[in-house]
Amino acid sequence: MKIPFIKLPTPDLNYFNLLIQDSIAAGHYSNFGPNEQALTNHFATLIGHPIVCCANATLALDGLHDLIHKINPSWTKAALPGFTFPATNIGCRISFEYAPTSNDKETYGYALFDNIEADYAITTAPFGSPRPLTYYRPNVKLWIVDNAAGATPQMEQVRDWLLAGADAVVVSLHATKSLSACEGGFVAFANKELYDAYKKYINFGFYIEKEEKKIASFGGSNHKMSELSASWARMSLDRIFTLDHERRVEIAKQYQLFCEKRQIDYIYSTQAFWICCPSSAAEISKNLLALGLETKPYYTPLYGEIEDLTTIKLSTNGLCLPTWAMSDAELDFTIQILEKCL
Repeated sequence: MKIPFIKLPTPDLNYFNLLIQDSIAAGHYSNFGPNEQALTNHFATLIGHPIVCCANATLALDGLHDLIHKINPSWTKAALPGFTFPATNIGCRISFEYAPTSNDKETYGYALFDNIEADYAITTAPFGSPRPLTYYRPNVKLWIVDNAAGATPQMEQVRDWLLAGADAVVVSLHATKSLSACEGGFVAFANKELYDAYKKYINFGFYIEKEEKKIASFGGSNHKMSELSASWARMSLDRIFTLDHERRVEIAKQYQLFCEKRQIDYIYSTQAFWICCPSSAAEISKNLLALGLETKPYYTPLYGEIEDLTTIKLSTNGLCLPTWAMSDAELDFTIQILEKCL
């Protein structure tokens, strides 16, 4: 028996086929077709704010660094959470520092940046963490939330962040999430200037004038969502994916109980279920794989001096456990293998 790190939910291929046929009939089977538009409209209605679908949420977050600097070149400092995924700071070409993250249960995992002066900040909403009773806006000019509700099919949390003062919320629809586009995501905006600029940014920095001329607005990137991903995401709106999410929350609780018994640190994450091993994560991951359990290591952020204790522990001892809605038998097998190797 082999337990993979991720297994995609079984799709309704007949429904998927119908959605793709709509794209082909419209002559848009790569980008900017009927499925992407329908998905955009659906999420915008649920959230009550404009959204832009993107090819990859991490890519979108990375692009926002660059976009913010283009909007206002005088903004020269960003604050990021300590456990920022490495790809999300590649586009940060200005100075920044990592901020300590909160372990307070009312704000589990959120970077609050209480003592940091910056032009803009990115806070992180970890999967499985309780929704705080109060949301805290950092004392910055722009506030972006990374992956809020990225692991849940409910969009109330995205609305809450925007109502609390967030300028933009980046939502991941990665394959590891309960609500999945296989690959993709979207950005919800409360800040109109940022929204208008980002719409121009998603198509290589080009936009189309009324006379159908291509105009270069500025150097951009390719962040638009494909019709294949949009169709998959529309399938994901079915009730079964809500049940998948509920199952994943239950699995997280079982992982937590296991960690409490073994006195192992369990750390919420935007992506999945992270634990801190008592010894080298790389060696334990190798042993787990030999016994049939696939895990993933944590990758330390690329730049800057890291002083956040959570990040230091994850970069040396962090393991991400299988993250899909497993059966009871698969979960039991996973925990048995962990017992042997830890």
